[in-house]
Amino acid sequence: MPQPTPSPIRSGTRTHFTHAYLFRGASDALERSQAEEPGSFYQAMLAVLATAFAAEAYLNYMGPLVAPNWTDDDEWLEPNKKLKRVARAAGYELDTNSGEYRDFNRLFRARNLLVHGRKETVHAAWDPAVEGISGADSLATQWMMECNPVRAAKLLNSARALIVAIHRASGRFLDPFMTMAEGESSGGI
Repeated sequence: MPQPTPSPIRSGTRTHFTHAYLFRGASDALERSQAEEPGSFYQAMLAVLATAFAAEAYLNYMGPLVAPNWTDDDEWLEPNKKLKRVARAAGYELDTNSGEYRDFNRLFRARNLLVHGRKETVHAAWDPAVEGISGADSLATQWMMECNPVRAAKLLNSARALIVAIHRASGRFLDPFMTMAEGESSGGI
């Protein structure tokens, strides 16, 4: 009986960019929230969360590349402080009065309310005769108000714009969300 030929050992290296995976997940969830009415609230909520995770993952990725004295402790900074530190180190002049900056803060406020959530009781009164105001809207929590396709898209687009601007200011011109991984292997993967 012939002996099977052993397969050659292959090796490889691949670098994964977590922020790009998270941004892709945020974009996909946003698209789903815009395409379907049932479940759109949950898809928008996932888009908001994944956008916040993508933005923070990008800052954690970029920090050591642009700030020579970046330490592991910097990863634990509040996202707002981390954004300012990375922007300054990348040579980007952050406009703290811009809509993108305000949206960045709204994004992380929503993320924090969701991730560190507790039971919330909302009391409200509304006039059903007033068009555009419903009981559901009046009784929504602060984070729930961000979980609709329009607001989720605004938060995602603002975070993306800030990150791309910081990326370009640092001398990197490729889109930071287009490449999810890079590497090589011998003999295929």
